[in-house]
Order: sequence, then structure tokens, then C-alpha cells
Amino acid sequence: MDEIKAVGRFAIHAVVGVAIFAIVAGAAVLLNKFNEYVLEQHVPSYISFTLPLIEFLTFAVDTILFVVFILKEAYVLLRKTLF
Repeated sequence: MDEIKAVGRFAIHAVVGVAIFAIVAGAAVLLNKFNEYVLEQHVPSYISFTLPLIEFLTFAVDTILFVVFILKEAYVLLRKTLF
């Protein structure tokens, strides 16, 4: 019975983790669209350099943290079910 609870916990955490990842990734996409708009307005070069950097870092950190979260949850699941 504990294994079923552990699998259910993993499933719920995975779904919530995917939802949070999608929200933050969506913010990165919106930053991309905003950057495209700003570039059309001929803004100063430091702004046109900074916005894509922020967009990239947002998505990169989101991806790294998502992978770490899923790996941690998988480790907890395996520890509870196998040991």
C-alpha cells in the first residue's frame, strides 16, 4: 500500500512540476515576443542585448530546476518502493 501512495505522490508532484515549468516557460516565450516588439521600436543596443539574455536565462534556469526536481522526486520514489 505504501508503494501506491509513493507512486501517487510522484505523479501529483510530476504534474504540478510540469505545470510550473510550463508557466515559467510561457513567461520566457512572452519575453521573446516582447523582445521582438521592442526591437521594432529601435531601442538602444544595451536593451536589445539584455532582453534576449534575460529570456535565455529564464528558460535555462527553469529547465535545469525542472530536471533537478524530477530527478529528486524519482529518487524519492525509488527509495520508497525499492528499499
